[in-house]
Amino acid sequence: MLSNDELISVVFYIAGGRIKGLTRLQKTIFLVERILNIGSFNFELGKHGSWPHELERTIKGFEYRGLLRTSIASPDLASKLFGESPAIIYEASQDLIRNGEEAFRKLKESDMVKALYLRRLVRAALIVPLSYLIATSIRIIHKRL
Repeated sequence: MLSNDELISVVFYIAGGRIKGLTRLQKTIFLVERILNIGSFNFELGKHGSWPHELERTIKGFEYRGLLRTSIASPDLASKLFGESPAIIYEASQDLIRNGEEAFRKLKESDMVKALYLRRLVRAALIVPLSYLIATSIRIIHKRL
């Protein structure tokens, strides 16, 4: 249905080209894979639930090819209060966003319900607290064990 590269590009397209935090990006991809059966990253169990080293390599490849840029977010009050490291902000190039738009269009033509559910799932994953996203991914893992 969607290759891993297409899945990442669709997620960035839906996100408007910007995602704050590698963990949020990874948990979003994990939920899409598990709930909608899209993508084929190999997720390994880590301290915050599933962790796909393959996804990290793919992201680095996108950075190397100029499809993604990274910057460090300014620490906000919550991150200072909880002693969290500043998040990395991932910004997609126009090429990556166009690729995502095209892949999403093809998915919508072949399975409109799945495409619309994908859009809702990604948008929700981008706005919920990260702790909720992590807890949700852990619950999904435990259901399958």
